[in-house]
Amino acid sequence: MWIDTHCHVEAYEDPSPEGVLKRCAKDGVGVVWVTTLPEQVAGFHATLASDSPPGLRAQIAAGLHPMHAHTHGDQRDALCEMIESTPLVGEVGLDGVDESAEIQEAQRRVFSGVLEACAKLGDDARVLSVHSRRAAEPVLDMLGGGFPRAVLHWFSGDDAALKRAVSERRWFSVNPAMASSAKGRKIMRALPPDRVVLESDGPYALVDGQGVTPWRLGGVIPVLASLWEQPQNRVAAQIEENEQALFGALFATTP
Repeated sequence: MWIDTHCHVEAYEDPSPEGVLKRCAKDGVGVVWVTTLPEQVAGFHATLASDSPPGLRAQIAAGLHPMHAHTHGDQRDALCEMIESTPLVGEVGLDGVDESAEIQEAQRRVFSGVLEACAKLGDDARVLSVHSRRAAEPVLDMLGGGFPRAVLHWFSGDDAALKRAVSERRWFSVNPAMASSAKGRKIMRALPPDRVVLESDGPYALVDGQGVTPWRLGGVIPVLASLWEQPQNRVAAQIEENEQALFGALFATTP
C-alpha cells in the first residue's frame, strides 16, 4: 500500500491526529509525519510510542519549515543534531513568497545547515522532503549535484526549473490537490515515472474544500495513468517500486 511521504498529522482536526493514525494503520498506508519545527519532534515520537495502533507504519521527519526560519532560526543547530539520528528530514527548503533579503538569508542559513549536516553523513544517507515554492531554482542550486534522495514536495516551478529538476534526476512527490489543477497536471505529465512518489500535504492541501487525507492518495493513480498513457496497474506498481527505492525497509514497522 502507499506511503504518504509528506503529511502534517498533528494539524488535522476532523479526523483527529489519532484518528488519522488509526485509519492509516487500518488501511495499510505508511506515513511520513513531517515537522515544521525541531521542537515538535520529541512530542510526536512520544505520541507514536504511547498510542500507536497495531500495524501502523509511521516515521517522524525532523524539519524546520522555511517560513519559520526567520523567527526560529535559533533551532537550526538542534535540527542538525537530530539529523545525525533521524533517517528522514522535512519539511525543509526555501520559500520565495516573502522576497525580503533578511527573510531569504534566514532561510538559506537554515537550509544550508541542514544540507551540511546531511552531507557529513553521506549525501544519500537521508531522505529529505524539500519545500521550493517560488524558489525552485535556488533550491536546485543549493542541492547542486548531490542529495540523490531529496524529494521536491509539491513542485510548482516554471518550465525551465522543471526541465532542470527532471534532468538532474530529482524525486518528486505529488498529491490529489496538485492533480486537480491544470498547472499541477502539466507538471505531473512531465515527471519521469520512476522518480515519483505520493503525498497528501494534508490537511493543508485541499480538494473540494476538504483537507487531503493519506488514504485518498490512490486517487492520484488514475490521473497519472492518463497523463503518462499507461495502465493504472502499471502506474501503481511503479509507485510501489519507487517507494522501495527511496525508503528501503524503513516502513516495515512503526519505530
